[in-house]
Amino acid sequence: MAGDLYIESIDEQQLINLKAAGATVPEAIYHADRPFYQFQDRLNTQLQPGALNSRATLPAHAYVRFDAANRGAYDLYIADPVRRLRMDDFLKKCTRPLGLVSGNGNLGNWPGNTVFSAALMLQAALQHGAVTIEYYKLNGRLLLSACTGWAKHNE
Repeated sequence: MAGDLYIESIDEQQLINLKAAGATVPEAIYHADRPFYQFQDRLNTQLQPGALNSRATLPAHAYVRFDAANRGAYDLYIADPVRRLRMDDFLKKCTRPLGLVSGNGNLGNWPGNTVFSAALMLQAALQHGAVTIEYYKLNGRLLLSACTGWAKHNE
């Protein structure tokens, strides 16, 4: 599995907001057998412009998933202007390094320009399919130490 968007670290409040917007946040760490600092160079290589997409030997990471079938919850969440601005603020921190993430064509213009809302871009993408955000840290801490009770998958 690969994310469609990348952010290095998410904080607890952002996870609460994402869940309130209809996202699923599984308590699972993938590539749990790959400590961050040992495999950080590979992640940094994949974040470079022009890198070929290769997820082999990426460090431990987790996902937030917005399912298209649950887009009504997202639509309702961003209908409130304050929540939409909050979502915009978070989403504009997410990037699409194509050496790392999927080639989801519904996010082809990400992040757009500063005039257009990232929250609305996500809303439009959800009309066509799910969108997954991949992250590597929680509250700035490595997932393997920050989320000790989470399920661990080595794939």
